Amino acid sequence: MGVLNHRFLKTLLIVYVAFGIVIGFIIYYLLPEHYFEWYPVIPSYYSVIAVVLYVSLRYFREKNPTKMIQAYMMMRGIKLLVTILCVLLYNLFIDEKDEEFTIVISLFYFFYLVIETYLYVKFELSIKNDKKS
Repeated sequence: MGVLNHRFLKTLLIVYVAFGIVIGFIIYYLLPEHYFEWYPVIPSYYSVIAVVLYVSLRYFREKNPTKMIQAYMMMRGIKLLVTILCVLLYNLFIDEKDEEFTIVISLFYFFYLVIETYLYVKFELSIKNDKKS
């Protein structure tokens, strides 16, 4: 199970970094009028969220495995609220391309939501298959 846990985190971080680089490249080189200085914070933010997700899921896996789905959904809700708070704070205090920041962070949010859900389901199925063996 330890290998699966680490593979889950490594996969999330690799996907996050790759997606962040690709989107950053597109915005910086192909759409330079839409690039904003705070862009690198977005992939970093989601990488930190991935580590928090990993730690919380690992904790619930060890302490109370029956609550895994609830913990996962709770993390989804917290991630949504924190992301909305980040957008609001950015729009209030940093007056640099508010629309671009909101669109990019939303794009990242939905992309990562799909990736995390896919990897979580894959992770759970592999755990279930290991238990059957």
